[in-house]
Amino acid sequence: MRYYFRKKLYSENVQSNYFDPVLALLLSNPQQNVVLRWANKNEEVFDIRPDAVISTIIQSKYGCPLGFGEVQPGNSSTNKHSLCMETLRLATLSKDTIDRYCQDICFVLQVNGMH
Repeated sequence: MRYYFRKKLYSENVQSNYFDPVLALLLSNPQQNVVLRWANKNEEVFDIRPDAVISTIIQSKYGCPLGFGEVQPGNSSTNKHSLCMETLRLATLSKDTIDRYCQDICFVLQVNGMH
């Protein structure tokens, strides 16, 4: 038990164990073809792709994104600078989505560890 609490929580574990069950119920709506999907599963990839994407489904393909999300593990690697950079990345993605798909709004969420 002590080993478990000393182990670092990475964002994928935080996503799948804690936030996916809650957020999927709040943000997904299969009747209106809206889903929450976790796009960034590889910790080694550092690109503009967000951790979570709320998007529409058109038949078997993903449609336009309605929102984005980022999850920080909340361990020692999470600091104010990294949180600000994630916020800036989410703002850039949101603005680009609003411009590209001529939307009025874009939903954004940011989770900081277990706090």
